[in-house]
Amino acid sequence: MECRHYLVITVRADGRDRYAVCDRVAVALLDACLQAPQIVAARVERNRISGPNQADLILCTEYATSNDLVHVRTSVLRERIAKLCDEVGGLEFRELNAVA
Repeated sequence: MECRHYLVITVRADGRDRYAVCDRVAVALLDACLQAPQIVAARVERNRISGPNQADLILCTEYATSNDLVHVRTSVLRERIAKLCDEVGGLEFRELNAVA
């Protein structure tokens, strides 16, 4: 069974700061994904024309099993999100799951 997880990120910053924060968050999340062997595929989609309170980034991850999804989401991604919130601030995360 293939599972997907979508992490939607909104950045509360303006102008160039917003783009810089988006870049930093995207790199940090993809780096976390590379460290998790349970992740089959990962990519970050950017909304380059987003405005305030809209999704700036979507992290899309794929897993072979729902157990892998739960493990990575509750450990690897949760730790990286907490670290980003401490370092950057002004971030909002929403999660969506899909099981095929």
